[in-house]
Amino acid sequence: MSRWPCLLLLLAAVGCARPGAPRSNVQLAIQNPSSARSDTKPLPDTRPLPDVKTKDPPPAVVPGEPTATANQEAGILSGLVRWEGAIDALAEKAGNRLRINPRNQGIADAVVWLVEPPGPLAGEGRELTLTQRDGAFQPHVETALRGSKLRMLSADPQATFRASGAADFSCMVKQGKPEIRVLDRPGLVEMRSELNPDALSHVWVFGHGYFAKTDADGHFRLPELKPGTYELTLWHEGWRKTGAEQPTFSPPVRRHVTVKLGDGQGATIQWLLSSRMVDEVK
Repeated sequence: MSRWPCLLLLLAAVGCARPGAPRSNVQLAIQNPSSARSDTKPLPDTRPLPDVKTKDPPPAVVPGEPTATANQEAGILSGLVRWEGAIDALAEKAGNRLRINPRNQGIADAVVWLVEPPGPLAGEGRELTLTQRDGAFQPHVETALRGSKLRMLSADPQATFRASGAADFSCMVKQGKPEIRVLDRPGLVEMRSELNPDALSHVWVFGHGYFAKTDADGHFRLPELKPGTYELTLWHEGWRKTGAEQPTFSPPVRRHVTVKLGDGQGATIQWLLSSRMVDEVK
């Protein structure tokens, strides 16, 4: 007899089961439903519950009321302006006057600035361009340092630009022949058209550099500041109301927040705007 049949006989004699392996009849007893009483109810779990300490819920964010949290970006005030709730019919009808990014609900073209800046920021005015195209002004909102030049263009055969507020002038602009005016007073300049009543644009002019306009995602960022207490203002041009026979614009939104910057600290600010604010804004 060869050695391989002998080896097989030896394995059969000692068994091949691993130590501790369950026997097949035990497995069958567990799987057989007739082995347990059908009227048996599970005993209640009397083990004590673990001592779980719940965290305090985060403070509710009220539409229009800002929240400010400290960060480690020294001297920087930055943040986000967001739309609260669904992007409803009011937001959709507002068009470019209420530009909401559906990805993060961020609102573009809101203007944020320091009420009492620590001093003028070095810098020069720049040239802004305001264009009438298809009877509407583009962009709807712009910001500038005092001394900036406003260049007015028309992609239509002709356009009229009438400024009021921090600037006072009126001019006719033909296609291909721009007009330029200097913005030499701080404040809000409202631009309208005598030919197209729906054409409207706002230009904020500042005597300091501590201002910003939110980008397409709703984010803003101010230049670096020293430690101290600062008051910020948020402005948004408003949006169309619904339910009226003739759509009208809501009044501009203004909100304020006071932020304290410590040594080596910055702050992140979040504003929420919503359709419910239309009737309360004055």
